[in-house]
Amino acid sequence: MSIGKALAIALLLAIVLYAILPILVAQPGVRTIPEEGPPPGKGMSYFRSYEELVGYLEEAAAQGGGFYGVGMPRPPPPTTTLATAAAAEEGYAGPRYSGTNVQVSGIDESDLVKTDGKYLYVIVWSQLAIVKAYPPEESEVVARLQFGGVIPGIYVDGDLLVVFEQGGPGLGMGSVIVHIFNLKDRGSPVEVKKIVVGGVYMDSRLHNHVLYVLAVDTPYKANITLPWIMVDTSLRRIPPSKIGYSGSLEPNPSYTIILPIDLKDLSKEPEPQVYLIGAGGTVYMSHHNLYIASAIPTRPPSPVLEGPAQTPGGTDLYITRIYRFSIDGTSFKYEGMGTVPGRPLNQFALDERDGYLRIATTRVVMEAGGPGTHPEVKSVNSLYILSLEDMKVVGGVEGIAPGEQIYAVRFLGEWCYLVTFRRIDPFFVIDVSKPESPRVLGWLKIPGYSSYLHPYGEKMIIGVGMEVKDNRPAGVKVSLFDVSDVENPVELDKLVLGGEYAQTPILYTHKAFLFDEQNSLVIIPVVEYRHVATGTYPAKPQAYIAYTFYVIEVSESGLRLKGNVTHVFKASYAGYWVMAPFRSPELAVRSLYIGDYLYTIAITQIKIARIDDLSPVKGIDLLSY
Repeated sequence: MSIGKALAIALLLAIVLYAILPILVAQPGVRTIPEEGPPPGKGMSYFRSYEELVGYLEEAAAQGGGFYGVGMPRPPPPTTTLATAAAAEEGYAGPRYSGTNVQVSGIDESDLVKTDGKYLYVIVWSQLAIVKAYPPEESEVVARLQFGGVIPGIYVDGDLLVVFEQGGPGLGMGSVIVHIFNLKDRGSPVEVKKIVVGGVYMDSRLHNHVLYVLAVDTPYKANITLPWIMVDTSLRRIPPSKIGYSGSLEPNPSYTIILPIDLKDLSKEPEPQVYLIGAGGTVYMSHHNLYIASAIPTRPPSPVLEGPAQTPGGTDLYITRIYRFSIDGTSFKYEGMGTVPGRPLNQFALDERDGYLRIATTRVVMEAGGPGTHPEVKSVNSLYILSLEDMKVVGGVEGIAPGEQIYAVRFLGEWCYLVTFRRIDPFFVIDVSKPESPRVLGWLKIPGYSSYLHPYGEKMIIGVGMEVKDNRPAGVKVSLFDVSDVENPVELDKLVLGGEYAQTPILYTHKAFLFDEQNSLVIIPVVEYRHVATGTYPAKPQAYIAYTFYVIEVSESGLRLKGNVTHVFKASYAGYWVMAPFRSPELAVRSLYIGDYLYTIAITQIKIARIDDLSPVKGIDLLSY
């Protein structure tokens, strides 16, 4: 063989090696998922090579799609993990108990506190405490699990405990760890599965023993890497042929990883699906579909954006792309994308019914000013209904409460209840029974606002939010709305809890709301700061934080305060400053019931009281050893 021919072959091999190097990594225990892609969904494409993926990202950035790869490069994925053991069998019988307050019945959501009717599982900073809770006289901490990262949530499914950890020793914050523990012996949990996904925890759901984990990872501009997952001792990289995209350029594209895990069969290797779509978003899941609603800013104007951005009165500063994925156990596929103006408040702004998706958004519209004036930015609210068949808008209501924004929304069957706010609280009742022609039937204007709406029977709605007087907060407000006359809703009754500086974690998460339907009780946690004089000279008042769980009786005639359970902490407790702690992802403020007992959890304390008279039974310090 001539020297020239040998050099040509060597050059060709070098080119081939360079092309596949980002995909194949030569290290023990690492492999690439087979190249055959998942079944295509409607309008879904898959990359044919690493170069095509990089070109897509560069084109999206060049055409105004934003800067991808904000932050530092991700650390390399690990190469080993712990050994596994057999999973436990599920099954437990006990007294009635409350689950997490969720949006869709039968679809569980992660939280900082869970119970199985006998034990409590509570997150305290980076620690998980397992507490024998029932019977309450025997309650005690039986085990503690320590983690190195942030714990965004947990699940309990029979004799399995799932713990999500963001980051961890040797991983940095760019990895999501899914720990699965065998709970057969609650005093000595055994980790039976450990799955690590590159990215940031986005959300999750649990339905029929299948866990759906969503993570998002933004490709770093200087070194575009492929997404990866590690299951037990096997590190796998997802090749471009298994990375889907909608067929058009995405603004701020990021890897969205959806990982279904069969908790009934942990021997089944989970198969992740990866889509290059808008970064993050609001997650909503029905019994048949999973949706990701990604709000996208439209300023400065970008040729990447498609869909409604220009309105007769100006330009929408946000549009929302809604991606639909059909689900069937661990199988799912991309079904299409729809676009609406504005952005949703949270997951309750989306709802699926009878082949349609309903979504409520607040639109921020920029209107051009006259000569010598600045553009004017206004807000207005809308409701849109999309057909699941093609994800196209078939009907809607626009122009709701100009100048205000949505603070709460709840779809219940043929009705949508909507709260907007700026100075007063308009409570709207919208008929969505006809997808092509939804319409506002009635509204009510009252002071303050509601941030969460919960059904009480078929003719009443409970609202939790803030009372407002003279444009200042005036306490936590609990309202009872009578919607039996849909054209004339009435605030039947209300209670104002705490003073002007009081707040409730329900403003930020529906999971802090507890409704005991059997006893017609609502439990509302309220947080207040208090100052008490020390008696020294000069006086230096000590700051305290009180977590008061108000127990309210609900009936068709109104609301009645039954009593409360209070936890009090110094503002600096156990070396931690606990200012506004209910907004921390690691500190729990929750309540639940088991049998005839109410359990209130505030930061590091559990208090147990009888439901009938709220008499104290026992207290537990979660930090004591």
